[in-house]
Amino acid sequence: MFAEAQHLDKLWKLVTNKETGEKYYRADKSTKLIVSSVTFDEHQKNGHLNNDHWTFCVGYAFRDALGLSFDQRRKSKVPYMVWTQSPYIYFKEGDLLISKCGNYSLQVKMANAVRRVKDTNLIDYGLVDFSVLKKTEGKYRHRAMKTMTQYEFLQVLIYGLPDSLL
Repeated sequence: MFAEAQHLDKLWKLVTNKETGEKYYRADKSTKLIVSSVTFDEHQKNGHLNNDHWTFCVGYAFRDALGLSFDQRRKSKVPYMVWTQSPYIYFKEGDLLISKCGNYSLQVKMANAVRRVKDTNLIDYGLVDFSVLKKTEGKYRHRAMKTMTQYEFLQVLIYGLPDSLL
């Protein structure tokens, strides 16, 4: 498993229900993010995920899909705001992500979010069905359809498509 997915997986804590003794997973949030930082320029009114090393352009608008939120925390009873990371990744139907080189794009056709299944208390890593589109003669053309978990899809966005899909 790649580093970012390992970090997300560590946010699932196995806990025991005090009343029933049943074990289940609970999602925690961390101030350690899968991006180096999240910034917002108040003057220019634009945000940045500081993920320039990723293969695909995953902009500020995708912070919810990446499980990023700006939450209030307290230290010595004094509230402050901080970016937090949850393990709930959810790229949605219609999301379009273009590679930084501009030769490929990924179009999400169907998706299920990462979640904890209450009946079994197991983690469901979700699914993403997406089209791989390759730019040919100035137009994006369908190249392949692929299905993978949300975490695997995140890996593609960070490190790129496997050669088998190119």
